[in-house]
Amino acid sequence: MNAADALLKTLVKNGLEVVFANPGTSEMHLVAAVDHYPEIRPVLGLFEGVVTGAADGYARMSGKAAANLLHLGPGLGNGFANIHNAKKARSPMINIVGDHATYHLKYDAPLTSDLDGLAKSSSDWVERVNSPDELSAGGARAWQAAHNYPGKIATLIVPADCAWSETNKESGILKSNEPKKIDEEVLKEAHRVLTSKSNSLIFLGGDFLDEESLSLAARIASKTGARLGTETFRKRQRRGQGVPVAEPLPYFAEQAEEFLKGIENIVFIGSKPPVSFFAYPGRRSFLSPENSKLVQLATFEQDGKKALEELCGMLGATDIEEEFFPKNLPSAPLSGELDPSHVGSIIGELLPEEAIVSDEAATSGFAVYPNTWNSKPHDWLSLTGGSIGQGLPLATGAAIACPDRPVICLHGDGGAMYTIQSIWTQARENLNVTNIIFSNRAYAILKIELERVGALQTGDRAQSLFSLENPSIDWVSLGKSLGADSYTALTIEEFRKALDQVRILLNLAEIREIITEAAQAKQSFPDVFRQFTGSEASDNEPSNENGQEYNKNWYSTSIRRLASLLKRFDEFTRRYPQILTSPPDLLVGIDQTLRQARETGAELQQYENCFKQPDQEYCAQIAATAVESEDRDRDRDRDDPGDFDYLRG
Repeated sequence: MNAADALLKTLVKNGLEVVFANPGTSEMHLVAAVDHYPEIRPVLGLFEGVVTGAADGYARMSGKAAANLLHLGPGLGNGFANIHNAKKARSPMINIVGDHATYHLKYDAPLTSDLDGLAKSSSDWVERVNSPDELSAGGARAWQAAHNYPGKIATLIVPADCAWSETNKESGILKSNEPKKIDEEVLKEAHRVLTSKSNSLIFLGGDFLDEESLSLAARIASKTGARLGTETFRKRQRRGQGVPVAEPLPYFAEQAEEFLKGIENIVFIGSKPPVSFFAYPGRRSFLSPENSKLVQLATFEQDGKKALEELCGMLGATDIEEEFFPKNLPSAPLSGELDPSHVGSIIGELLPEEAIVSDEAATSGFAVYPNTWNSKPHDWLSLTGGSIGQGLPLATGAAIACPDRPVICLHGDGGAMYTIQSIWTQARENLNVTNIIFSNRAYAILKIELERVGALQTGDRAQSLFSLENPSIDWVSLGKSLGADSYTALTIEEFRKALDQVRILLNLAEIREIITEAAQAKQSFPDVFRQFTGSEASDNEPSNENGQEYNKNWYSTSIRRLASLLKRFDEFTRRYPQILTSPPDLLVGIDQTLRQARETGAELQQYENCFKQPDQEYCAQIAATAVESEDRDRDRDRDDPGDFDYLRG
């Protein structure tokens, strides 16, 4: 076999399942090798920052590395920002970077660069392969390095001739290191300060914001009277009903200092003492209160969960005080003008169970986080390294890691334009992602920072560097061009309608269960529809098994639900080909009819009739009559996109 095949065979043996790629000429044999291993899912990103950001999201939710296939130094450079974010998150990641053939490097071709230097600046582990016989073993070491606890960035540089040449060398599985043990003396010191009857804070981060770790920390805090806090931006935090709350440190330094005011002892677990994100004239950089006792109980490399268990045992901490659980939030409004606080409360109300939230909403998303403490249980992913343009690709990778969980991405408009290509990948891969773009047409955070650093004497030219107007971005048209159903909203009613249309409440696991049950009973597609909607299809108003008539909203509700199912049938049939018994062309016909009817403003009755007689010929007839005009759609698309846009991948 050629060495490229040997490399992928070795990585698959170690557990590789996904390759995110934006390849070039020097990686063609690696691309060809992907075809030989059906265990690998290849995912194309149209920019290397999408590739590396998606690998980060995948790692945070799966706990293991994907492989990124990148093209020489410029390709690695394009992916640098989200490698940086992943490194700060301590996510496992393998970058396989093609280089010129060994004998070609001396000619200094246009794409030649200091690839090794660039790799070393962004990675925890770097190795260059010098012969085809080294490639498989290099892949095994890269996998090992990436999975050294808690997660590392590993970059393997592969000259083209080292990939295309033959080899008989094949490596096995290498064991990665485990978390380091806690120092017993430090554990005793943590116990001492927490029981000293002084104001203490347990500060969690890294991998210790899962529900088990939070519960252990809350037991300790309940026993000792300590507060629970966490980093401003978190790798992955479990949140929602039944999960103890750890308050995040505010972003702005003066607010962070106020948050920490009066704290005499801080015990750090999977985190380090906080510092200001930037230096400001006349302000402190190191944020912990002066003269406070700082105890680094568990570094990022140590077993923080074990430390929490030990502390619980030493304290006899078994219960959690009610104050550590999220409180009920006020109900969200049903009508009126839309502003960021309303967005937060509505999302808090509608967030589906087991959702994954990728948060890069910057200034406009300030109200979403606090309004989701008491939502249904979910996971929250943050912008760990501060380099914007992470949210969309992070959501993409998370959706690939967890296909049965809905993913919601909250994103500022400026940051979204960094990696907008992610939406194309979401659409191509048919991922369950809802992107909410806060379109305030500005780098609003920079307007705030301008004042905070004291640069107050600015004019129009300086202010223009923060503006995203002239021209304003038409997010709806942009989203549609990338393959996403897209909507805009200026009012609360429009926002709720948009969320309903994109089915933010869609639960793939529930739908899969329904379809699977139907298949086991050998039901046809109309039967699946009836089971899914809970009704019998007839010429009259449908009624339930007790003969009770449904209310007038039955059709609109059930049709929307079925439309969501139909819209995603490609994914189901690809992933679960055994569970749909109806001919795919029939499903296609119904799906196309739905789309045409919705886009051209067909009457509800036409929808109804389509489902009463779900055959392909009738669907075609309905589609033919549902063509009032596409002008309405085009006019709507030309409207001001407003303050909030919703792009459905």
